[in-house]
Amino acid sequence: MQKSFACVAVLLLAGWPASAQTQKPMKAVEIDSTMIVITTVKCQKCADAVTSALHRVDGVKSASVDLGAKVVKVVYYPKVVPIRLLERAIAYAGYDANKTKRNPVAYEKLPSCCK
Repeated sequence: MQKSFACVAVLLLAGWPASAQTQKPMKAVEIDSTMIVITTVKCQKCADAVTSALHRVDGVKSASVDLGAKVVKVVYYPKVVPIRLLERAIAYAGYDANKTKRNPVAYEKLPSCCK
C-alpha cells in the first residue's frame, strides 16, 4: 500500500501528465486571399483550366474566376504557398498571371477557343 501511495505521490510531484500542463494553445492557421489578373482568359474553358490548376497546388483552399473582370480570386494559406507559385501554376496551365507570362508549350495545347 505504501509503495502505491509513493508511486502516486512521485507522479503528482513530477507533474504527470506533463503534456497536459505544458501544452500551448493552438494558433489559428493563417489564411489569406488575393486577386490575380488573368488577362488571357477568354471563355469558361479557360476559367475551368485556371481553377483546376490552382486547386492542384498545396495550400490553395479555393479559387474562382471572374471572366468579366479577368481576375481569379484565390483563398490560400500563405505559409504554405507564396503568390508567385500561384502565378506559376496559372502560367503552366497556359495563361498569363499578373506579370508572369504563360508557358508557350502549355499555351499551344489549349483549345482553339482559348487562344
